[in-house]
Amino acid sequence: NRGYTFKEYEQKIDMLRSLIPEIAITSDFIVGFPQESDEDFRETLRAIESIKFDGVFAFKYSKRPFTKALNMDGHVDESIKAERLMELLKLQDSITLKKNKALEGEVVEVLLEGRSSTDSEKLTGRTRSNKIVHFFPKGGENIGDLLNIRIIEARHHHLYGEIIYED
Repeated sequence: NRGYTFKEYEQKIDMLRSLIPEIAITSDFIVGFPQESDEDFRETLRAIESIKFDGVFAFKYSKRPFTKALNMDGHVDESIKAERLMELLKLQDSITLKKNKALEGEVVEVLLEGRSSTDSEKLTGRTRSNKIVHFFPKGGENIGDLLNIRIIEARHHHLYGEIIYED
């Protein structure tokens, strides 16, 4: 129902990445939509592997009143939906970690958002591609500042870095 093929979608992603190499691309996925076969799901995994999204937002299909899907045949068992969701997230986690690891040693611009919610001694900000970065303050940093941060460690869902001030 989308009006385009996966190949066309893939070509558009390739074009965007050639024009803006640092672009971050994310997508939403619903697993276990009525009549989703195992092959349909495998095709979704192949698409994720091919595109290599920077991140995904993935959910199990759930029944919603007043939707066409509510009355469709072929509802997928909850346990299968849960398995598929975990498999999809595991694949994406490996892709995200690899992309994040590629940033180790790089200096990136980070917008300071405030104190880290998990470690009050650290500050937190986001890169232009929306990656979360935690780092220790050096003094004088303010919310809203754009800081140069050298990435020293990459994790699945965030990065650790250090502030770099030019001499």
